[in-house]
Amino acid sequence: MGRIKVKRMEFPIPKADDGHIAGSYGFNAGIRGKPVWFPLHIDQIEKYHLITLKASFNYKPSASNPNEHRCHSRVGMWTAVKDTPSLLSNSSSSDSYQHGESSEFNILLNQWRFGKEAQITFELRDSPSYGAIQIAVCAMPWFLPNEETKLTITLECVEEGDMLPFKIDEKIISFNCVEGSPEVPSNMILKLFDEFGAFNIDGNGNSVHPKQLYTSEALKEQLMQHPNKKVDLAYIGTDTTENIRTLIRRMKDDIGLEKIKHFYVYYKEGWDTELLKTFPNLKLDRGTTSLNEKLKLIKLPKDGSLPKKIASVDYTVSTYVTPWATADEKNRTQYIELLNSLMEKKNSKLISIDPENSSNVIRDYCDDFNLHTTYIEQLDLRPVDEIATSSKVIDCTIWEKKAEVGE
Repeated sequence: MGRIKVKRMEFPIPKADDGHIAGSYGFNAGIRGKPVWFPLHIDQIEKYHLITLKASFNYKPSASNPNEHRCHSRVGMWTAVKDTPSLLSNSSSSDSYQHGESSEFNILLNQWRFGKEAQITFELRDSPSYGAIQIAVCAMPWFLPNEETKLTITLECVEEGDMLPFKIDEKIISFNCVEGSPEVPSNMILKLFDEFGAFNIDGNGNSVHPKQLYTSEALKEQLMQHPNKKVDLAYIGTDTTENIRTLIRRMKDDIGLEKIKHFYVYYKEGWDTELLKTFPNLKLDRGTTSLNEKLKLIKLPKDGSLPKKIASVDYTVSTYVTPWATADEKNRTQYIELLNSLMEKKNSKLISIDPENSSNVIRDYCDDFNLHTTYIEQLDLRPVDEIATSSKVIDCTIWEKKAEVGE
């Protein structure tokens, strides 16, 4: 019978630096803990054809407990996924992706969820030869003063020949807020992603989050529709380098590098500093990406100004940038002016990939999610397409400039 294997069942968590909920007399009523990572495995799954792992913080306010702030806790699951959809059948070709470590499993993209409840579903294609699936869990628990917070992890499976799932295993993970507790070192998280193949720059790499798959698929769809043989592309942000690496792999694999004339990458000083300390050979440049003269790396000034010359492009890709770029006035102004400059071409489009809401952000903290106001009111754009309509995690929208009066 299938089972969940996890080494630790209890975790002391240090208090986060911000984001707490104030209570009476200056004390915090809700305490945000720092994110914690831990690995788990699923094994003994040979006789099932659908395998679903769920993780949930089962808390909600009530009349008897209106100050139950543990309901703000969030959790996500990361694993290795091939960048390109698997073409198994008409019903699964759009959202079924091969697992990065074995061709025997597929992941159903529209059932990969993050938030108060997380979920990931595997479709068994062949009887597995290695017998286990590796998953990394990241949890951001919230606490009440002097009380623990529990995460329930359940394994539900559908047997071959059956259609209904049933629960076959469950684990309860306990978190306690303890001042001075050690954090999971950032270099350990980077090494985990490296094991998943997230930092590879060629076709052997893997995505680890739905946002990467939606980004590359949205770009591919747009390039297929574009009438020109050559297009210019801009990408904002390299602070989570696995995102851009998925995009480069897809361009080199099936999007077609020949269609990209220039690929401009805008980044800020300090982004990916920790990554390059751990893996100094991962620095992006023309040679390591094989993009040669197509790739142009452009550093954004610290003072909030813009580079002297910004080339307008056909497509701008912004993946998980807007909530943080608009969090303070200096960054907001720089970001909006950059997008305006990049979209000066008449038919320029923006591909924005954002968390659906704040509860879908697991690794970081941000409470500014009035994103469509930014795109519509401050950038004067209009939505022309939505890609991730079935996702409960990602908002993937294609934007263009509003038509001038008389056009």
